Amino acid sequence: MAQTNTSKRSVTASDTKAIRQFLCDHLTIHRRPRATDRKSAGKAISELYRIAEAQEPVILFCKNPADLGLLSTTILLALRSGRKFRTWKSLADLIKDKQWHAIISDLRKQTTLKKLWSSYQNDSDQTNNRKSPTRTLSLYTNMIFKEDFIAKLRNLTAKHADADFSSWIESPLKIDFRTAEVWENIQLNETETLALNDFTFRGGYFNWKPFVLSAFPEFQNESEPFLRQQQTLATWTELDFQWLFLHQALLSHYGRSVYSENSLRLIDALSALESSAYACIFLNGLCIVSDKPTTLRYDNSHRLHDERRPAVAFARGNGLYALQGICLSPLAVTDIQAYGIDAILKENNITTRRLLIERYGRSKFIIDSGAKIIHSDEFGVLYRKEIPHDEALQIVKVINSTPEADGSYAHYFLRVPPFMERAKQAIAWTFGIDEDDYNLTDQS
Repeated sequence: MAQTNTSKRSVTASDTKAIRQFLCDHLTIHRRPRATDRKSAGKAISELYRIAEAQEPVILFCKNPADLGLLSTTILLALRSGRKFRTWKSLADLIKDKQWHAIISDLRKQTTLKKLWSSYQNDSDQTNNRKSPTRTLSLYTNMIFKEDFIAKLRNLTAKHADADFSSWIESPLKIDFRTAEVWENIQLNETETLALNDFTFRGGYFNWKPFVLSAFPEFQNESEPFLRQQQTLATWTELDFQWLFLHQALLSHYGRSVYSENSLRLIDALSALESSAYACIFLNGLCIVSDKPTTLRYDNSHRLHDERRPAVAFARGNGLYALQGICLSPLAVTDIQAYGIDAILKENNITTRRLLIERYGRSKFIIDSGAKIIHSDEFGVLYRKEIPHDEALQIVKVINSTPEADGSYAHYFLRVPPFMERAKQAIAWTFGIDEDDYNLTDQS
């Protein structure tokens, strides 16, 4: 049994350097595909439920995190409806979709639906009245943790691991996370987490909500509140456990004697889950787990990025499409022209909308969107396009005064600030000179 070291020590500069390097290396690992280990993940999840003093869960595995929302929603509604779904096939028949049937096919190999329901039907008197509205609502609400499961794990980490290390050192550990390498990795991981969480919550790119609501028409009137509640479930992805990484670094550098048995038990279980699975939804008596991605693609700045294929691909189903770390719809990546002007203008996020305009091509966007010509002269043409909730897009079209080899003259579209009023003024601004000092000979 591990015991905490009773002697205190100071944290040296070499200690800090080694811990910082571990963090940097560990964060980098997340940008490489890692194999899923369902057996290890299952053991880790069971251990975490025991540590949290929660009911031992039935564990279901999916191949794609986008399946988590669809599966959890269907199970919760099936439980709440009071209908008698005795087999996976009875659930499969609810939704006429190949992806859904593939999910159920995987589940049938893992466990029976009877075993899942048994977690919520222990009372024989309740079982006899299963169709009672009170009974079915009780079953449904019992499936939702009253306390956020992930928050509870964080609190336990603070109670045990944080306290152990704080009592072991003479002064607080001070690591400057703003150093270039560590901070860059933390920022990249946070951006990636947001993109992947968005992908998971939206069910990938498959609009499964109409399918689910057609299967449970009795919940049509309350569908939106319910589906919003689904996004508040205790959902975790491997990148969400950055608060664990520091303890992994300390454990690697100082050894296991720093921590008590309770701390080691928690850190070991969290570490095993983080390394063996990608995402989970934690429910009372049920944990739904997603396998890790099979492929990760990045640009030179280490952001999720691919201009033709999913930046994050999974063994089955849709992958996540992204450019420069921003999660996008597949059509926006593979065929921006088909994605269209209207869809670009409806994008609420300013950064995403600007990225889409750049991908569409500023000059083509200005022409195709019907931008207004606010001024033209012998120097060029100044266009303006009003953008919802953003500054106006202003582009000046310039004709190169030097002819090409074939005798034609090249046209250039240059972005200029929205306060420009005249074409000549805008062109002069691109050269960094005053309007009065600019002449056509500069335009070559």
